[in-house]
Amino acid sequence: MPTGIVRVIEPQQLHRKSIKKKRRPYVMFLFICLVGIAGYLLVISIKPKKVEPNSRAVQSSQVSVSQATTTPKNTFKQFTNEEFVSLYSSFAYPNTVDIVTPPVITNNPEADIRIRQLADVRGYRLRSVPIVRPVQINDGFLLQQKASQPLQDLITAAKAENLQITITAAFRSIDEQRSLFNARLSVLPAVIATGTADAAVIETLKTTAPPGYSRHHNGFTIDIACGNVGLYAFLDTPCFKWLSKDNFKIAKEFGWIPSYPGGINSTGPEPEPWEYVWVGRDALLE
Repeated sequence: MPTGIVRVIEPQQLHRKSIKKKRRPYVMFLFICLVGIAGYLLVISIKPKKVEPNSRAVQSSQVSVSQATTTPKNTFKQFTNEEFVSLYSSFAYPNTVDIVTPPVITNNPEADIRIRQLADVRGYRLRSVPIVRPVQINDGFLLQQKASQPLQDLITAAKAENLQITITAAFRSIDEQRSLFNARLSVLPAVIATGTADAAVIETLKTTAPPGYSRHHNGFTIDIACGNVGLYAFLDTPCFKWLSKDNFKIAKEFGWIPSYPGGINSTGPEPEPWEYVWVGRDALLE
């Protein structure tokens, strides 16, 4: 540029330059904002959505759990033969009181002591007797009130299967048991007292309890037959097969269990497949 020449800048040119300089920061800010928004949108677009649980399914599950914890079980316990015997011996029979003093057997004290000693070895023990006399059922037999209707229901259920369950024995008093035991003894009390007739006494004890030791004393025990077929022949009857199937499930339905199941020693008499005792359905549930 020649010396001495001064360039004159118009005011409008200055204004335009200043405007351009002022616009650049706003453009940068806008660009940064757009980049930030785009980044945010990108992040939320690839973030996995939270899956809300199906409320109906949750409610249904909660109801099922609630029902499982509040609905009473209705399945029967499975018993071994030993456990049947244990339940019979430990069950608290209502309307009964334990026999504490051994009753007279033969009126010969020495003979009675000997009989009791032999009975103890076989597993006999003193039982219980009713506080209030049992009620009359079929054919004049007596049974505790609580067991009376369950027995009738069992007989009715058997009839529906064309089976005839008949009662051959129920409650027996101490006096009745005494008469029965002495009638089956094959030796005199005086001979028993000497200890020389143990074999004869043991033979009687295989099938008959001394007075005070019979399970029939409690009024909850029955002997049954299938029509007129009882005792050991009862094992081969359709009645026994029906009652004993699936761990005596049918008998349990009405609160009954076998009192002398097979294969158990030292329970008193030999196993008696015809004898049952009522303990109530609730005592047999899981």
